[in-house]
Amino acid sequence: MRRCRSQRSDGLALLVLLVGLAWPSLAVAETWHVPDDFASVHDALSHAARCDVVLVGPGTWQTSVTVPEGVRLVADGDPDEVILDGGEPDDEGAYVGQVVILTNGATVEGFTLRRANEAVSMTGLWSEVRGNIIEEVGVGVAAYGSEGWIVGNRIEGAWDRAIYSNGSQLWIDDNEIVGGELGIDIVDGAGRILRTQVRETSRGLSFRDSYIEVTLSTLEDNETGALLNRGEVVVQASTFVSNLVGVYLIDSPAYVLDNYFEDSGYAILSDFSSATIVANEIHTSDYVGISEGLGSESQVSNNLLVDNAVGIDLQLADSHVHNNDFFGGLKGLVISGGGARAINNLFEGVAEVAFEGIDVDDLLAGF
Repeated sequence: MRRCRSQRSDGLALLVLLVGLAWPSLAVAETWHVPDDFASVHDALSHAARCDVVLVGPGTWQTSVTVPEGVRLVADGDPDEVILDGGEPDDEGAYVGQVVILTNGATVEGFTLRRANEAVSMTGLWSEVRGNIIEEVGVGVAAYGSEGWIVGNRIEGAWDRAIYSNGSQLWIDDNEIVGGELGIDIVDGAGRILRTQVRETSRGLSFRDSYIEVTLSTLEDNETGALLNRGEVVVQASTFVSNLVGVYLIDSPAYVLDNYFEDSGYAILSDFSSATIVANEIHTSDYVGISEGLGSESQVSNNLLVDNAVGIDLQLADSHVHNNDFFGGLKGLVISGGGARAINNLFEGVAEVAFEGIDVDDLLAGF
């Protein structure tokens, strides 16, 4: 059995080295060069074994390959110098299925990947997609029942999804996604999104029945920044700028904590949700800062709302609104029907606080 150095643990690497010295039968990893050792990427990968590295030199390589278990496929040059290209579409306009398929422990790193239905398909455990530029594809990275890392990539103009995950656990860090239909679409999955930028998409983030933590990320100029539908999701310490809707909650118990919103249509929009919306800073929403609709019963507290057309709007909602600060804007708090409660909110420079179709004594009952 071949053993190799882990990219994530120098201590493990030392242990493997010591064991290797005492166990001579452990194979030594090889580095194979394209085109020096092999004429094609496919031939090099066919020869590579676990722990080997295949270094691909500058040029455009038309290919569709599977990276064997534990093999690293790495560009020997900058991403714009080393291009893996799925090729022209066929006569019916169909592209190749994938440029790269990753198996268990496989890595693709440092390339430009282009022209395919999927640039990278993650099909195994502990695979990695690092430092690539991905363009002219339907899906940038697709993961099916996988675990792994998607780190430091730029994905531009994917016509379907930049990243798609179904039944997978992923660590999605330090990526830049620009344009296209969907930024990151996760179904029945888990993991985190950290320090990732998503701009100019129809929907930046979309989570269904998933357990995800989004931290220190930026959503800008999207129609919807994040759609959260069921599942356990935490969105925290992130920035939402110039989205028509910043965060849209549907039947969601999500935590929306300590985020910054600016120039949204709706910063946070909620239907049939029991979310916790706390300590957010919301500026200059064209329509509403926080909108709670029918069936919502969120806890909305300790938020700062500045110069929004409407600060918080509760329409037939049962939400609890307390300890929020409202500064400026046309209407600070609008409550229309429902069983909403409001207490200890501060209003300064707000033109109006409106209770529409509701008994104010009932509104304040119990506080």
